Amino acid sequence: GATTETNALAKLTQFLFSGHGLVYDTVRGRSMYLKDLVSGGNFFELTSYYSKGNGNVVNCYDQATALTMSGRLLGIPSSLIFMRPFGYINETNLVGRGLCNNPFYSDNSFHSSMVCPTNAPNRSGFGNHMFVQHSSGCFDSCAGPILGQWSLSEYVLNVIDTVTTNTLFRTGTVLDAHEYPWVIENQ
Repeated sequence: GATTETNALAKLTQFLFSGHGLVYDTVRGRSMYLKDLVSGGNFFELTSYYSKGNGNVVNCYDQATALTMSGRLLGIPSSLIFMRPFGYINETNLVGRGLCNNPFYSDNSFHSSMVCPTNAPNRSGFGNHMFVQHSSGCFDSCAGPILGQWSLSEYVLNVIDTVTTNTLFRTGTVLDAHEYPWVIENQ
């Protein structure tokens, strides 16, 4: 029922975030559906993603790639954006988990609360993060959800915690932001 690309991507984002029954991997943040990311074989198992063939645990690579591919199947151009380092996150909802500022709370080496004090010495953050960019703004079906309301610079300002003084991550600095069209083209 969406009549614009932005509205269609927002509806897809919302479904992948809260209607598909997926949960974020709070131990390692590992991808279950984007394969061979490092070795160069790069492909995304879209059918398996929708049938949950590899289970219902996902990470940002899975969520962003599913969103981009699903949008492109509808003729909506978008790009995968990979940012490294990403850093600590402001309190936001993680897919299937709820409010969080400590995404790896299930890993025993980090603070065990989903939301912990911003300067907790063992708080976790994202070493990198992947989301979707469209001409109308950014979309994130892993954290938020973010529904196209922000440009890339606004996304960074609103999502990354720049207040925390803990030095595990250099927060708020985008050192590496790339489009990854190969994920779509190799399908």
